[in-house]
Amino acid sequence: MTGRILVVDDDGPVRDLLQGVLEDLGLQVRSAASLEEALQASKAQPFDVVFLDVWLPDGCGLDALEKFRNSQGRPEVVIMTGRAETSGAALAMEHGAWDYLSKPLMPDDVRLAVVRALDYRRSSAPPSAAVFSIPGLVATSPAMMECLHTASQAAACDVAVLITGETGTGKELIARGIHGRSARSAKPFVVVDCTVIPEHLVESHLFGHEKGAFTGADKSRVGLVKLAHGGTLFLDEVGDLPPAAQAKLLRVLQEKTFRPMGSSAEVTSDFRVIAATHRNLEDMVQKGAFRRDLYYRLAGMRLAVPPLRDRKDDILPIIQDILRREASRGGGEVKGLSPDFLETVLAYSWPGNVRELLHATLHALAVSPASPTLFAVHLPPHVRAAVSAARAERARAAAAETSQSLPQDAQGSADALEKIFENPQFPTYKAFRQHVLDWADRRYFERLLERCGGNVEKACALSGLSRSRLYALLKEAGSIRPQSPPDQASQK
Repeated sequence: MTGRILVVDDDGPVRDLLQGVLEDLGLQVRSAASLEEALQASKAQPFDVVFLDVWLPDGCGLDALEKFRNSQGRPEVVIMTGRAETSGAALAMEHGAWDYLSKPLMPDDVRLAVVRALDYRRSSAPPSAAVFSIPGLVATSPAMMECLHTASQAAACDVAVLITGETGTGKELIARGIHGRSARSAKPFVVVDCTVIPEHLVESHLFGHEKGAFTGADKSRVGLVKLAHGGTLFLDEVGDLPPAAQAKLLRVLQEKTFRPMGSSAEVTSDFRVIAATHRNLEDMVQKGAFRRDLYYRLAGMRLAVPPLRDRKDDILPIIQDILRREASRGGGEVKGLSPDFLETVLAYSWPGNVRELLHATLHALAVSPASPTLFAVHLPPHVRAAVSAARAERARAAAAETSQSLPQDAQGSADALEKIFENPQFPTYKAFRQHVLDWADRRYFERLLERCGGNVEKACALSGLSRSRLYALLKEAGSIRPQSPPDQASQK
């Protein structure tokens, strides 16, 4: 048997036990006593299986589980804990754990867990993005590679698929990709936008109607369910489907038959359903806002599309893809990206996800027709404003943290600076340096204003500063406002 195993536990005897059991199976084993050490190891080389303790000196293993799952090799993770609780096992599985072992560990349990995990990996190695690519979808990050792997599995079967994710993440693109690689690809892909159909017309849109079935029905209409015969029915934002329509849709999914409005004849339609939503359908089921039986019908397979802020490795490739397509369409050169442009797009949270990034990039292209390079100033104002505000907030938080980390009696006197080192918590270099600089600025401007009697003109002449710069520095230093010159005061 071959495979690379990482053991993460702060208990030396446990690490030794696991290493012995696993090496006897012919496996390569590396051990770590902390999360930081283990995460560094997972960056250095890929692993097939990680045995991860829950309670470690520098954090909770469950909190880091996703980081291990997204590291090189995308390893399976076996959780270990001395606190054997059913809720803990369920939580571990929800976080993506392969298995859950209780301490004290039994060698047979360890062997069984690792053998099953390695057998699974050998039988279901995920395809690369090149093997399962979706037109228009750029995916290079580990999170999106996992998403594509699930999509490839969905394409190989005919089960219902529920795609979840925030607005603008590309749920419809993935649904089209699944249909395009499925056995139904030659048949229609019919989109039902559940957010725009009026409640009183949902039944007509889905199932069709006969002429005269209701006021305004001046001709017969074929419903979307019938149009999807042989192909795929895509229910976009299915969480917005009215309760009455949910009941009727459930029957169609169960029986694959329906009756158009005003007709006495049953109609058959053989289709595969893929649904998408940005809502939490499980919460809606608990609150009675979505039918439980319909939810289980739709969620044969679940596929979660991560938001762009959780896959920042995709931001630059997406922008470059947009630039190449636009350059090809217009017959021009692909524009370059300045450092401040890159810094801004990577710092922004992109609440509108890929859709917002697309529009922001197109905006940058539109306002820079003569520039061969895109700069941050070309991005939409709200993007730059949000990044600037976040930067200012981080600076304020850092300043507040610095101030709180220093003793109050160390403020305002050079001699008192030595008292900082008497504090049980030794200050960081950054905190101490900032405190000294702040004190020096306050001291300088206090003495400057004393020397010139608060006169602005004299203060500018002595300091060599312009009026606007002087006021700005006085505000930062928290000093008193200088007085206006006598001749200006007399004119008021």
